[in-house]
Amino acid sequence: MMEYPEKWLENMRSQFPQEYADFAQALEQPACAGLRINPLREYAVGDALNKYAKEAVPWYDRWGRYVRDGKPGADIAHFAGAYYMQEPSAMAAVAALNPRAGELVLDLCAAPGGKSGQIAAAIGLQGVLVANEVDAGRARMLAGNLERLGIPNASVVCAMPEVLAKKWPETFDAVLCDAPCAGEGMFRRDPMAREEWNERTPEGCAVRQRPILEAAIAMLKSGGRLLYSTCTFNVHENEENVEWLLQSHPEMRAEEFTLPGVGKSKDGCIRLWPHKLEGEGHFAALLVKEEKAHYAKKERQEQRKGSNRSDPDASLHFIRLQEHIKCNFGRFYGWNPETFQDRLFLVPAKMPDTNRIYCIRRGLPIARIGRSHMDPEHSLAMALLPDEIDRKFALTEKQTEVWMRGEMLSAELSGASGWVWMHRAGLPLGWGKYSDGQIKNRLPKGLWKRV
Repeated sequence: MMEYPEKWLENMRSQFPQEYADFAQALEQPACAGLRINPLREYAVGDALNKYAKEAVPWYDRWGRYVRDGKPGADIAHFAGAYYMQEPSAMAAVAALNPRAGELVLDLCAAPGGKSGQIAAAIGLQGVLVANEVDAGRARMLAGNLERLGIPNASVVCAMPEVLAKKWPETFDAVLCDAPCAGEGMFRRDPMAREEWNERTPEGCAVRQRPILEAAIAMLKSGGRLLYSTCTFNVHENEENVEWLLQSHPEMRAEEFTLPGVGKSKDGCIRLWPHKLEGEGHFAALLVKEEKAHYAKKERQEQRKGSNRSDPDASLHFIRLQEHIKCNFGRFYGWNPETFQDRLFLVPAKMPDTNRIYCIRRGLPIARIGRSHMDPEHSLAMALLPDEIDRKFALTEKQTEVWMRGEMLSAELSGASGWVWMHRAGLPLGWGKYSDGQIKNRLPKGLWKRV
């Protein structure tokens, strides 16, 4: 039997005494597991779904699936970004935000990246995602997850929300603020969250969340949508913070919505309870900005400036790369090549300026440039579709095991020496470099599976 903080149980009992017995019983049941199909890999995800996934998650039924058995996180399809392991209730926030094709969206507290991946899938290549994480280590993990999923239209930045608010006033069509919280909704699956909780935790978290919400509102366009979410149960971090927001910002109003399998919102707020559905505890509130806020003219002008990451040689480097790897970039028509230090990026035209912001990734990293060489980035390999690259090598199951250990392969390929896109049944597994009957492994060492 799992142990929960006694004071927390008392709080929950007082919150809904008539349902408490059902709630307490649900806490003793195994936590739900889920995965979210990556639309960019839909063409090759069938086998993995047949092995691991069962029925659809009701509030995200197109891409969300429950997982009942097996170890999908250890499968090569997971490594290749065919799906993302995501707790089912965690899919609800983006479902409520409902990002639309072509929108400019900010995920303000984005690590580890599950919700960012959802947003990117919804907005398509015509849209742009900016994913922020204040902790540098977690921001790098976020960038790694977006890379694995093959997401090209995203920047990953690492900054305090108030810094971003000064940089990007009234910039985004939609903002997701999945704020750091007490984590009560994850108690069933996370022993550490239970151990770290004390009776002062909820109110302390609520206070810390408010400046994050202030920054989110400042960056939202007039008419834009803010989705505030937590994975906690207490009212301090949830309904009380929403009430504070509405009272403090008359330009914001609650927007009602419905989530299939959950129900209708009340005053723009909805809760997911583990005793009422298959999933952990979650809260979401949808708000809309009605009136324009007023910002200093200087800040507006700064936001409109173009990026300083381009240089006159970026287009030449881009042409050289296409010749180098025989790659078709037609899907990214209208995007701009940019260089920063020794890296070449392909950036959507409406990506916000990241000058003077710590930016880990800006758009799609496509190459590293040396004095006498150019190496395609692993991010590019993961973003390409099979019909966009001429030279590719299909790995057998045994060869895949060798490849994932970072070892080279023996092979006889037609044509000259050069770069080869490695894949398993169409799922990308990085770059190899062919020469004299050998394909040298260029999978980043940090991704090797040492077995």
